[in-house]
Amino acid sequence: MTENHGTNGNGNGRGRPKGGTISRFIRTAGAKTVEYNGTNMSRRRALAEVYWNAALKGRLEFIDGTERRLTGREWATLAEALLDRVDGKVPQSVDLSSGGEALNFVVTLRQDDGHTP
Repeated sequence: MTENHGTNGNGNGRGRPKGGTISRFIRTAGAKTVEYNGTNMSRRRALAEVYWNAALKGRLEFIDGTERRLTGREWATLAEALLDRVDGKVPQSVDLSSGGEALNFVVTLRQDDGHTP
């Protein structure tokens, strides 16, 4: 039995949808201007302000003026997400196959004679 993989062979015969992607729609919506704390700014910046203020104050203050106190777990998750965006995620080591034993690597150095092979 043969499967129809379309023109690009990946199983998505129609290819990428025409007219835009969800990422493009989100970027467009985020660029629209709103008023937050008496200042006109993009929705993207307003969302960043809401998140940073929530992390600093321990409560979410929504753009419509309503508020909700964060639980300790919610605050920790928000703070971690913000710091990951600013500083990058903390590297984590992973032991793939050594069973905890030390791995030995052999590095061979060769003098470059100026000619590429």
